[in-house]
Amino acid sequence: MPTYTIGCFKLPKSLFRDIESLIRKFWWGYKGESRKVHWVGWNKLCKPKCQGGLGFKDIENFNLALLGKQVWRLLHNKESLFYKVFRVKYFPHGMVLDENVKQNGSYAWMSILKARDLVRQGSAWRIGDGKKVLIRGDKWIPRQQTENRVKAEFQPFEAEAVLSIPLSTRSTENTLFWQGTKNGTYFTKSAYRFLVEELGASKPGPSNTQAHKHFWQKLWTLDVPNKVKHFMWRACNESLSTKLNLYKRKVTSNPRCDLCHHEMEDTVHAL
Repeated sequence: MPTYTIGCFKLPKSLFRDIESLIRKFWWGYKGESRKVHWVGWNKLCKPKCQGGLGFKDIENFNLALLGKQVWRLLHNKESLFYKVFRVKYFPHGMVLDENVKQNGSYAWMSILKARDLVRQGSAWRIGDGKKVLIRGDKWIPRQQTENRVKAEFQPFEAEAVLSIPLSTRSTENTLFWQGTKNGTYFTKSAYRFLVEELGASKPGPSNTQAHKHFWQKLWTLDVPNKVKHFMWRACNESLSTKLNLYKRKVTSNPRCDLCHHEMEDTVHAL
């Protein structure tokens, strides 16, 4: 995987699809021109193992998470040559997250702009001197996602959260921290997980993604060869080449078991 390239540039969607297609073909065992059945959808394969998937990377989200690191560097590494060059050219009177930054430029800059929303959504302000943080629009209220003056301006529960913020006596600057890590530092892994969870929340699926977490964790920690674990995973996902599954995909015209000739050959019956 060309991680350096996708960490610097936003690649076209068609290229993502081509890379994912190659991964899928390799996983399902394509040889030459022979076609293999894709028993499990790509979205399922990209889920974490603890949620019933195999942990494959969604390349487009991974690209965005890597680009988010460049945005984070432009926010925090202010002594670097990277920051000094980009600031002079694209945001000389503010910061990279401001709305008035230049919206056109080199392909590298246009790629960085694509990841700003990710950093905005996954980070929040730690209040220091209180300057340069917008009451409305910036995320700064602890454990609250709304941005609505204390008691008079906010709802009671919001006012309580605002008044609980400890104020600095040293006039320190406000600090933007990443909410997905304990030390507040942006990491690609955390940003990718944030993207997947946000994306998954808008797609149909179980409301409780942790419902079978214990089961899948037990499966992947069994003291058996990896080949056995993957066979069990396929059995649990109804992705074995049973007569019933072949019938559903119109590969065979008869879904009944070849041995008993009575029962439908689903996974349970085959095993």
